[in-house]
Amino acid sequence: MEMTAFSSKKLTHIAKELLSADHTNLDSICHQLHQATDYDDAVNRLKAETEKMLDGNLDDLLKFVEIFDRIKDMSKDERHSAMGLRVKGNVYYRKGKMEEAICCFDRASFIYKESKDEKESTQSLVGKIMALMALCRDEEAIQLAENLADKFDSWEMWDWRAKVYMARSEIYRRKGDLSHSLEMLNKAMEGLDPEHDRVQWTAIQYNNMLLNMELCQFAQAKERINELEPIFTSDACWEPLIDLKLNLAKISFLGEGNFFDALAMLKEAEELSKPLDRFDIDVEIADQQCNIFICMRRFSEAITKCKEMILLLHEKKVFPGSIPRFYQYLGIAHYRLGKLRKAEKIFDESRRLFKEQSDTDSLSYLDFHFGLLYRDSAQKQLDESYAHLRQAANYFEERNLTDMLAHTQLELARTEMRRSHPDEAQELLNHARRNGESIPQLLADIHCELGKIEEKAGSSESALNYYKKSIEQINRIAFSLSRYDSYYISYFSAEIEAYQRAVAIYLEMGQTEEAFRLVEETKSRSLINLIKQSLKTPDSPLTQEYDQLRIKFHELDVRGGSYETRKVSPNQGEEIAYEVERNKKRIETRMEEILVQIPLQGSMLVRDWVHFQKINPIDLNQLKAYLSENQAILEYYLIDGKICVFVIAKDSPLERIMLSVSIESIEDHIDELMGQFKDFRRSNIQLKIEDVQISLQGLYDDLFKEIREKSAIFQQEKKLNQIIVVPHGELHYLPFQALYDGKKYLIENYAVSYAPSAQIWSMCRQKRPLKLERPLFMAYTPENFKLTESSFEKLQKEEVPSDILDNLNHLKDKKFSNKKKFIEEIEKAIGKSQIDAYESLILKHSAEKGNIPQVLQEIESLSGKFSKSRYPKRVCFSQNQATVQNLKEFALKSDFIHLAMHGIFQRKHPLLSSLVFANNEPFTVHDVMQMENTASLITLSACETGKNQITAADELLGMIRGFFAVGAASLVVSLWEAHDASACHLMEKFYDGIQKGLSLSESLQKAQIYLLKKPEFCHPFYWSPFILSGRETWGKGDA
Repeated sequence: MEMTAFSSKKLTHIAKELLSADHTNLDSICHQLHQATDYDDAVNRLKAETEKMLDGNLDDLLKFVEIFDRIKDMSKDERHSAMGLRVKGNVYYRKGKMEEAICCFDRASFIYKESKDEKESTQSLVGKIMALMALCRDEEAIQLAENLADKFDSWEMWDWRAKVYMARSEIYRRKGDLSHSLEMLNKAMEGLDPEHDRVQWTAIQYNNMLLNMELCQFAQAKERINELEPIFTSDACWEPLIDLKLNLAKISFLGEGNFFDALAMLKEAEELSKPLDRFDIDVEIADQQCNIFICMRRFSEAITKCKEMILLLHEKKVFPGSIPRFYQYLGIAHYRLGKLRKAEKIFDESRRLFKEQSDTDSLSYLDFHFGLLYRDSAQKQLDESYAHLRQAANYFEERNLTDMLAHTQLELARTEMRRSHPDEAQELLNHARRNGESIPQLLADIHCELGKIEEKAGSSESALNYYKKSIEQINRIAFSLSRYDSYYISYFSAEIEAYQRAVAIYLEMGQTEEAFRLVEETKSRSLINLIKQSLKTPDSPLTQEYDQLRIKFHELDVRGGSYETRKVSPNQGEEIAYEVERNKKRIETRMEEILVQIPLQGSMLVRDWVHFQKINPIDLNQLKAYLSENQAILEYYLIDGKICVFVIAKDSPLERIMLSVSIESIEDHIDELMGQFKDFRRSNIQLKIEDVQISLQGLYDDLFKEIREKSAIFQQEKKLNQIIVVPHGELHYLPFQALYDGKKYLIENYAVSYAPSAQIWSMCRQKRPLKLERPLFMAYTPENFKLTESSFEKLQKEEVPSDILDNLNHLKDKKFSNKKKFIEEIEKAIGKSQIDAYESLILKHSAEKGNIPQVLQEIESLSGKFSKSRYPKRVCFSQNQATVQNLKEFALKSDFIHLAMHGIFQRKHPLLSSLVFANNEPFTVHDVMQMENTASLITLSACETGKNQITAADELLGMIRGFFAVGAASLVVSLWEAHDASACHLMEKFYDGIQKGLSLSESLQKAQIYLLKKPEFCHPFYWSPFILSGRETWGKGDA
C-alpha cells in the first residue's frame, strides 16, 4: 500500500478499534486525527497526543504501542515503528528496566536516521539520557546531553532543548553541584513561551524552586512558588500544589523565622491532602511540624508528634526510612530538655536504622548530634565532640548543604570556645555567618556567640554591636509568633541571653538610659502585645471541646485537692494524686493542641494569637510625665548574680543603683519568708511576729535601705510618699509593702503599687478613668450538702413524714460537694414521686457553706456602701446567681468589678488557673481573655490571684495576665491564700478610701495600715497579701 494512500481516516479507525471505549483521551485523539489535512499531519498529531501521555497510565501507553505496530504493518512506514519504540522505551523506563529502555531509544533513533529524519532521531535519544542517569552512568548522560543540546539549539527546538538541559541539571544536582544545576535550569528556560510551552515552563520553574530551596535562596524560591501556585490551582494539580505549600512552610520558618505562618501553611497542605488519602504527605507534614516545634522550643509537642508518627509508621509498615527520622527529632527534643542519656539512647536507635538503610546523609546529621551530646555530657568529651562535628561539617561541605554546614560550624565554634580556642571559634563563626546568611535563627545564635568572644576579649563596643545584631534577628522571629501568646513566650524566654549581655555592657559603659530601654524590651513583651489587642474567639467545635476539657480539668483539680484527698489514707491519697496528675496532663495536652489549631483555621483569630503590632521603645520623658512630684518608680533587674535598680522620678535624671546583695541571698530570704507564711497558714499557730519581722527587715536592708541612702531622688527635700515597684524574677513573689525597717513597715511610709513593667504602667495610665456609677459585685462560696442529726431534727419539725426520713437515713453525715449528685441520691432514696414535694426542704436543712463563708458578708457589706439609692446602676450577685454568664454580661456594663470567691493557682498549668463561680464553674485565664470588659478597676478577693509563673523573659503567667489583656487599668490581687475574715475588713476600708476620693494606692495603704494596727490582724500574713498592680490613680480627672 502506498504511504500517501494511507489516510488520516484510517488512523482514526485504528485508534477507535484498539483503544477501549472508556479511554479518557480517545475523544481528543480522534478529534486531532479528524482535523488532520493529510497523512503526514495526522502522524504528527498522533505523535503529539502520545507525547502528552508519556507520563500517564502504563496500560494506556501499551495500547499506543499496538497502534503504532498495526499502522507500521499496514502503511509500511517505519516511522510508526520508531514511534512505537519510543513509547516502549518509556514503558520500560517507568517499569525500571533501563537497559531495555536504552535499546528501544537507540533503535528508534536509528530508524528515524535511516528515514532521513534527523530531528526525530535526535528527539528519540532524550529518553536515553534519563535511562542512563537512572543507571548512574552520569558521564555518558552528560556527553549525550551536550551533543543533543547543541543540535536542538541550532534547530531552535526550544522545548526539546529544555528537556535536555533539565536532565543535565538533575545530573549536577545529584553530584551536589547545585550552582551548575541551577545554571542548567536557567538555560532550559531560554526560548520557551510560558503560554505555548506551559507544561515545560512549569516543570522548569518547579525544579528551579526546589534548587533555590536546597541553596537556601528562599526569596527566589518564594518568587517561583508565587508564579506556580495559581497555575497548579487553576489546573487542579493538587499534589504539586501541596508540595508548594510544604516548601512555603520551610521558607517561612527557615528563611523568614515566621513559625506561625509555617504552621498555617502546613495546615493548608493537610486540608488539601485529605481527599487524596496520601499517607506519605501526612508524614512529610509531620516531619516539618516536629522541626518547627523544636525551633520554637515546644519540645513536649515535638515529642508527642514524634511518638505518634513512629507508632503509625510501624502499624502501617510503610516508609521505613521515615522512622529513624522521627527518632532523630525525638532525640533532639530530649537533648534540648537536658535529658542527655535518654537522647543518646534514642540517637543510637536512629543510627542503627539509618545504617540498615545506608542513609549517609542522615548518618552525618547524627554525627552532628552526637557531637553535641559529647560536648554537653557530664564528662565533657570535647575532643570527641570536635571530631564528630568536624566529620559532619566535611560531609555537609562536600554535599554543598550550606544550611547544615552553617549549623555545624556554629556548634564547632562553641566546642572550640570550651576548648579555650577563641581564635578558631571566631573563624568558624565567620564561616557560619556567610553560609547561614539567609536563616534568621542561625544568625541570631552566631552573632550572640561572636559577641561573647569579643566581650571576653575586652572589646565591649564590638561585642555590643554583635548582640544588637542578634537581638534584631530574635525580634524578627519573635514578632512572627506574637499571634500565639504561648509560642511567643516559649521562644523569647529561650533567647534572652543576647539582651542580658547587651544590658550588662550598657551598664558597664555607664549608658543608663540605653540599659533601661533594653531592660524594658525584655519584660512582659507578650503581655504588652495582649494589652494592645481586643479579639475574641468565634464559636466552633474546637472551642466547644476546649470548654468541656476546661471543666473536666477543674473537676480533676477539685478531686485531687482539699475536698476529698484529705480524708483518705496516705497510700490512697498518693494513688489518687498520681491518677489525677496523669489525667490532667492528658487533658492539658489536648487543650494545647486545640489552642494550636484554632488560629490556623482560616480567618479565626483569638486574643492568644493576635496580630503583632510593633512595640516602640519606651519613651522616658513620657514616662516621667505621668509621675507626680511625690512618686518614684523602682524598677528591679537581676543580672550576673546582682541586682540593678533603676530609679525614675518626675524632674530628675534616671538613676541606676547596683545593690551589694546577691540574687542568691535574696532568693533564700524570699523562700524563708514564704515558708514562714505557709507554716503560719497550715499550723494556725500564732508564730511570733518578731520572727517574720526579722526576715522582712533583712529584705528591707537588702532591697530598699541602700536605695534610700544612695539615690539622690530620695535625698531631695520634696516628700516622696508613693512608690511604684516593677519587680523582676523572684521579686514578683515579694510583698514590698511589708518590708520592715525595725520600727515601721514600708507601707506606713509609702503607698506601694506594682506594675509588670514601666511600659505596662504607662499604658495603664492612658486607659479610661475610674468611675463609680456602675459597680458589679459577685460572691460565691461552694455549698456542701450533708444530712446531719440537726438536719433530721429540723426536717421532723417541718413535718416531713417519718418513712421519708427513714429512707434518707443511709445518707446521714455523708458529705456532697456536688448539688446535682446530692439531689440524685435523694431521689433514689425517696422516689421520683416525692422529690418535688420535699427537695427544697431537704436542701434548705442540709446545705452548709464552704470554707470561705466571709465572702458573703464581704459582698453584703460592700453592697451596703454602694447602696442602690446612691448607685442605682449597682449590680450584685451572690451564690447561685454569681455565674460566669452574669459576669460576661455585666462586665460590659460596669465601671469596676469586685469578685469574692475561691481562687486556684495552677503551678504546673498557670494559664489554667481559675476563679470558681456558681455551680463550681471554673473561669480560667484563657476564659478571661475571651471576656469583653469596660471596668477599669477589677478586684479579685480570692486566693493567689496575684501569683504567677515567671518566665525567663519576665512574662507573668496567671490571672493578672488575663485581666490586663481585657482592658483593666488597675488590679487588686493576692500573693497567697488570703484569710477571708481579714480580707473582708481590708476590702471594706479599701472602698472607704475610694469613696472619699483617695487614689487607689492610698486607699489600699490606709486599709492595710488599719489592719496591721488591729491586734488580731497585725501579722503581715493577714494584711499584706493584697497588692495593687497597674494604674494607682483614678486616671484622667483624678478625684
